[in-house]
Amino acid sequence: MSLPNLYRAMRDASYDVLGCGKFDLLKGAMDWGLDGQHGDALRRLGFTGGIDSAGKHDCLIAANRGLPEPYAHFLS
Repeated sequence: MSLPNLYRAMRDASYDVLGCGKFDLLKGAMDWGLDGQHGDALRRLGFTGGIDSAGKHDCLIAANRGLPEPYAHFLS
């Protein structure tokens, strides 16, 4: 996650870089957390805020594994 990217370039140019929804940048990690931040991974990618959540399929897998996921938490 240390390579330059558009998100970091925009953040470094003083833009707020927000993400919301299922944007697949960390697909497979299944470590959303209830806040959707993947620990600090979204910030390390260059985002200043936002929330990531699973898609339908990954949401069910996470629920079956007992992993926290923001959208499933919202629904419950």
